[in-house]
Amino acid sequence: MYLAVSEENSRKNTAYGLAQVVNRTKVGDSFAFSFDVARVLRISIAGLTAPERTAIQNACDIRFGPGKVVVS
Repeated sequence: MYLAVSEENSRKNTAYGLAQVVNRTKVGDSFAFSFDVARVLRISIAGLTAPERTAIQNACDIRFGPGKVVVS
């Protein structure tokens, strides 16, 4: 269980960094996350445009593989 939680924390922190590359201003205070029962990281960032969301999703898919992170 420790390894799973450690991996999830690392994934969340890396996804946060990837999101900051796209829009540092909006990501700062509005980054919200959760993990679902399948251990998929779900990220919500208020105020992003559709292209910014797509850019973050694509960066996460490249880094972690499709289906490991969902940006909404």
